[in-house]
Amino acid sequence: MKRQMFHFFCSIIIIILIVLVCDNAIGAIMRYAFRSKPLNDDPYSLSWYYYSEATADVIILGNSRALHNYDAKMISDSIGMNVKNIAMDGTSAIYQSCILQKIIKRHKPKIVFFEYLESYLDGHGNNLENQDYIKDLYYEDNFVKAKLDAIDAYSPIKELSSVYRLTGLNSLSFINNLRGRGTHEYLKKGFRPLPDKTIEYPKMSYRRYLFPKIDSIELQSIEDIVFMCHKNNVKLVVTISPTLNLTYPSNSITLHALCARLHIPIIDNSIVQGIGDEMFKDKIHMNAKGAEMYTKCIIIPAHVFNFAKTR
Repeated sequence: MKRQMFHFFCSIIIIILIVLVCDNAIGAIMRYAFRSKPLNDDPYSLSWYYYSEATADVIILGNSRALHNYDAKMISDSIGMNVKNIAMDGTSAIYQSCILQKIIKRHKPKIVFFEYLESYLDGHGNNLENQDYIKDLYYEDNFVKAKLDAIDAYSPIKELSSVYRLTGLNSLSFINNLRGRGTHEYLKKGFRPLPDKTIEYPKMSYRRYLFPKIDSIELQSIEDIVFMCHKNNVKLVVTISPTLNLTYPSNSITLHALCARLHIPIIDNSIVQGIGDEMFKDKIHMNAKGAEMYTKCIIIPAHVFNFAKTR
């Protein structure tokens, strides 16, 4: 009986060791694929590049609205400064604060444009699975670790798995990276242009404003961004790009109030004359034509660039 129990426990230990070895081996391969050169356009590789190497005089920060609405190359060519769009689809202020804090430590930008949508204040994007692109930094960066632990009490257990830290949305792109089939067109263009909209949306001229619930972790992450910019003498400007037919003058009351409390300038372009339906892909994202017009006619003339040029 004792011998059987001994063999049983030995078998369990061997299985655990095999799982650990496989987990670390697969994780190492995925990590190599996402962090190796040449850089590819998948979110894991780009996030690692932003975190480990990216520097610029002007940083564009945010989620998909910043990624698709701001042409960094056009801005750079116009103002004669290095501009980098480090926005990422579906991310909240947690991801953005984790990437920005590392960039500022490496090279202080002159201006950070923080494109933000008020609806994110409720923290609906703040779960561990929505932080896929920074989970692998858990043991490398205490700032990232603290953020992920705040999101999920079980984070220390989940993060033990090397594969878990590298899986999620778009994680299978590591296969193309290993094959050398990835692309880097995004970095050449400075943003991801979108096609024209595929469905029609009803027009809406008025809607009753509902004050959003404010998530404490999201708010803390925004305050972290403000603090790190203020501490390092980096100009921070919150921006709101246009939306399609669903915007009304009071759509960002809470965000405006928050910016006033934190003493951050805000450029609210949610309602801009002359931007019609033909400029949009969907309700909140402009297409390539709209992004070009918005960047050229509204963002580039913004007076905040004069601040950067005179520093």
